[in-house]
Amino acid sequence: MWAHWLPSSVADTVLAAGYYTAEVVPGLRVISLNTDFCDTANIFAVLNQTDHGSQWAWLNETLATAQARGEKVIVIAHIPPGLIDLVPVPNWVNFCVETYNTLMDEYAGVIAIQLFGHLHYDTFRVIRDAAGRPVSTAHVVPALTPRAASSTGLAPPTPGKNPAVRLYHYDTDTFQILDYDQYWADLVAGNEQGELKWELLYSAKDYYGLPDLAPSTFATLAERLRADAETWAAFSDVWFVRRPYDACDAACRLHAACAAAWTDPDAFFECTRHL
Repeated sequence: MWAHWLPSSVADTVLAAGYYTAEVVPGLRVISLNTDFCDTANIFAVLNQTDHGSQWAWLNETLATAQARGEKVIVIAHIPPGLIDLVPVPNWVNFCVETYNTLMDEYAGVIAIQLFGHLHYDTFRVIRDAAGRPVSTAHVVPALTPRAASSTGLAPPTPGKNPAVRLYHYDTDTFQILDYDQYWADLVAGNEQGELKWELLYSAKDYYGLPDLAPSTFATLAERLRADAETWAAFSDVWFVRRPYDACDAACRLHAACAAAWTDPDAFFECTRHL
């Protein structure tokens, strides 16, 4: 079903293991990863933590080639690295987290942006090197599809969310990400009126007072989520796309801030020890 959007050259890796790379325009490449190989809900990935489908070896080779060609890369995948905001459960097995972070550090100059979904709500993950320095940012984008109120059984029920679409601004010469606009539609109003009306929810730099979208800037933003009530109020207003999460207490806030700041489980749990 994707054949008319992708070149025939992706067929071998897609059919073998569900990952691929393709040129978007000259100088810009997309890499799509198969995160089922990392999912902690996949018992086979948990019990056998290795390079399934040779995906990480392929990613290393593909990023090295992009670097040699002077290309920038958009990394896309479904499940983001790191832990779930609401409960201290990792999304990925440790082998994947360690390997991915190492590659994102090694090729930080090649990566234009990382885009993930899965969680449906609006957040981010700071990717760090072995010394804890921020080297890249994984943007976890809220979904177009709404989600009803739900509970994992390990946390208070979430409030559901409204539909959302994100538009990124970038430099057309360097492919540097400059800003993004987050749009939303009020689903309750849409059901009442018989149509959805899309509106700008926020622009990242203006909304959070960011000088840029650099990894160090997002690391500072994650710390502000912990320490600054005004920043937390702004984040929580858009977290579930204008569906207030009143059940999120101080521990919940700390988990969300630490999940944004650290993808390594040990570092996350160390972060959560400091209210």
